[in-house]
Amino acid sequence: MHQPMYQDAVGGKFLLPWVRLHAIKGYYDMPSILSKHPKARACFNITPSLLIQMEEYFKEDIREKDEYLRLSLKPADKLEPYEKEFILVNFFMNNWDRVIKPHPRYSELLRLRGEIYKVTEISQIAERFSAQDMIDLQVLFNLCWFGFTLRKKDPKLRALVKKGRHYSEDDKVEVISVQLSAMREMLDLYKRLSDKKQIELTTTPCYHPILPLLYNGGDGEGFDWREDAQTHLVKGLELFEKTFSIRPQGLWPSEGSVSGPVAELASSVGFRWMATDEEILFHSLSTHSAREKTLYAPYEFERNEKKITIFFRDKKLSDLIGFSYSGSDPDLAVTDFINRLRRIYEETKDQEDSPIVSVVLDGENAWEYYRNDGESFLNKLYDRLSSEAWLEMVCFGDFNEQGAHKRRLENLFTGSWINHNFQIWNGHFEDKKAWDYLQRTREFLIHENLSPEQKALAWEELYIAEGSDWFWWYGDEFSSHTQNMFDFLFRNHLMNIYRIAEKRIPSYLQKPIKQINVRNDYIEEPTALITPKIDGRVTGFYEWAGSGRFRSVEPAGAMKKGEKWIQDIYYGADQENLYLRIDFGSEVLKGDLDGVRCHVDISTIDDYILEVELESGDISFAKLLINEKEELDFYATWVSFDSILEIMIPFNSINAPVRNSIELKVGVFKNDIKLEEVPQFGLLTVARPDPQLEKSFWSL
Repeated sequence: MHQPMYQDAVGGKFLLPWVRLHAIKGYYDMPSILSKHPKARACFNITPSLLIQMEEYFKEDIREKDEYLRLSLKPADKLEPYEKEFILVNFFMNNWDRVIKPHPRYSELLRLRGEIYKVTEISQIAERFSAQDMIDLQVLFNLCWFGFTLRKKDPKLRALVKKGRHYSEDDKVEVISVQLSAMREMLDLYKRLSDKKQIELTTTPCYHPILPLLYNGGDGEGFDWREDAQTHLVKGLELFEKTFSIRPQGLWPSEGSVSGPVAELASSVGFRWMATDEEILFHSLSTHSAREKTLYAPYEFERNEKKITIFFRDKKLSDLIGFSYSGSDPDLAVTDFINRLRRIYEETKDQEDSPIVSVVLDGENAWEYYRNDGESFLNKLYDRLSSEAWLEMVCFGDFNEQGAHKRRLENLFTGSWINHNFQIWNGHFEDKKAWDYLQRTREFLIHENLSPEQKALAWEELYIAEGSDWFWWYGDEFSSHTQNMFDFLFRNHLMNIYRIAEKRIPSYLQKPIKQINVRNDYIEEPTALITPKIDGRVTGFYEWAGSGRFRSVEPAGAMKKGEKWIQDIYYGADQENLYLRIDFGSEVLKGDLDGVRCHVDISTIDDYILEVELESGDISFAKLLINEKEELDFYATWVSFDSILEIMIPFNSINAPVRNSIELKVGVFKNDIKLEEVPQFGLLTVARPDPQLEKSFWSL
């Protein structure tokens, strides 16, 4: 059971809702259904990063920390336009075939938005949605994430499911109230089953890093950051013990990633067993017998007098449950599984040591592909496994304590449970760029003079950035609706280290690493050179015709309370100058602008900051700084503010050679507090036009 750190430790916001939504589905269903089968036994691995975030959801201010939660509860007739757009982009993140399309009203709302659409059209799409449509969408997004246990258990949920449509504001409050109560119940359920010895609770290195990449022991790919790897293990143990009042014996190393040095380190901090994939075993042995004679036994590995038991999962059985059985009739799937176990029993019953078959798979990801979230399949599976006289369900820790004979493992192959290597997390150029950023930030942190409080918080951010999940989405292996958010989360954890140290964030951290399938449908590309009049007003349609336009409606970029400050950024150039136009929200222009400053961060060969202080219909001052220090000449005629802010920056005032990239980011501050930054993810990248060309090329 795992979720990476979606919470921004500096700002306190949860940038994705998956801790809350998975908690009421797979994380609740799995132990609940097991509890109905007294003879059933299973291990549940709960990651520390999940536990840390669960605790945050028990605090009173959580409704302001989780933007998805805040927008779920906000009255539909009070939603700002950008908030409606955010909901329409993000509140259909559910399994369309199993969840949305079978639900008449949810499916109707999906068709109203469009299964395929452009983000640039979302403001027009939002006009189709009435206040009642928005209430129904707010309710259904949250209601349909409940798993089968809570849907059956709670009469309020049953009534809301039956109602189907025409929900009220009170219905929304009821759904969220049940969600938050269920999250607390979920942890109590695991504790009760653990106390009864029906389940074994195990853990993972704190923020789910690929340990052999952090600590290679001086051999292999990755780094030799032993202290980081040990910190992840120790912090994970301590947090787990604090939550469940027990110290776990077992370790599921993130993504089954193991090596000799990692096994030694795990043993040294107190773990007695761990598990990984069968391919690691086969690559660890110089010679071995048939698969059935090799796989189904515990192994003991020793390095530098540190011993640990290792169990190797049956990949075929695990993947059948994880990937194959979801589309099958539950009776046929369970019968097939039992028949496969029976064959293994017949082939191993005469071996000297006690045969054990290890089945290990993701705790939540498989079930949304099953009918009714896997309820029928799991009930039938536990019934059959509990009734067969020739097999017994057992937890790894109990089996290890029974003193079963363990085979000696002289060598432990370095690899993961995916293709017995680390290509997913370190094989693509995007992965390598991310590791480079991580290493550079770590070096900065090591040499930075910080207070004890700053140091502790900064290192925590680094440990979070070492997690495996960010690297999972780099490269071209996987794709998701939120992959660019994962890119931002990774870089934001690194940027937070510079914020904590009160140092300028390197411009490279503000650029997206993710290049495959980058969403750019909120950008209109420039088509011609432009020379607008700098007067702070829209003088005519053709003044900015041919410019580029960045619409501030990024899929997960509206995570601010209140009115959006920046609505649009227009940009373009002629041979001599760079031009920017910033359109503010209508409510912003009506408000108090005293102390409001607009920053334009400009990176070429050097870094520049253009500061413009606004007043209603005027500008108090504008100045251009190089490398945050020296003030350069900047003339009043180059900037104007009335209904819009228009800026001209001569290329000869900044070090911007022809064809050289110019990177831009716009921020709004009031009394030195950052109110908004656009783009939220990455930078606008501009090229100075070549005198021989009639147009320039721009990209995000």
